[in-house]
Amino acid sequence: MEHKPLSGIAILVIEDDKLLSRRICAYLESRGAEVMSSISIEETRNLLDGFSFDIALSDIHLPDGNGLDLLKAGAFSGTTRVIVMTAEGGVETAVEAMRLGAADFLTKPFELEELPLVVLRSRQQQKQDRLENFRRETRSEDSGLFFGESMSTVRQALDKIIETDNRLKHSLPPVLLVGQTGTGKTTLARWLHE
Repeated sequence: MEHKPLSGIAILVIEDDKLLSRRICAYLESRGAEVMSSISIEETRNLLDGFSFDIALSDIHLPDGNGLDLLKAGAFSGTTRVIVMTAEGGVETAVEAMRLGAADFLTKPFELEELPLVVLRSRQQQKQDRLENFRRETRSEDSGLFFGESMSTVRQALDKIIETDNRLKHSLPPVLLVGQTGTGKTTLARWLHE
């Protein structure tokens, strides 16, 4: 079975050049990504109302405005990593995109083969951010979810597992939660996945 490096990654391609959009989408799908596309800011907002994406590849110049306006308006969820694409790849544009929260910047034209590397780099940073948030929250005494020794015990166990296995340094390990009904397994599972 062929390895698909982007398997399970949900990507939104925001590009008004329909031919380029089709090429990008087809290429990403051939690498295992789940891809949707949009050609305008309005269409993007409609998609974002109904779907969540791990990565958004967004052109800057769109028929109904500037793709950076989506970043300014906070249109993307906090977990979506935005990669900006533009033919006008000036330093000022890249700096502005990054200042507004873009994870990366691609100057057109680019080789399609660059996309998996850029997407995986952004995905890795996304996982790293989630892990850091998890660690920060578990160390917070005011997490609001758990009281007493239970949160401390979970945190210590996960830290020990992560320290033991270097492969887990950049992502959370798989966790099996067992216990009687009403002990908070569902709450803890939701908290771990956030």
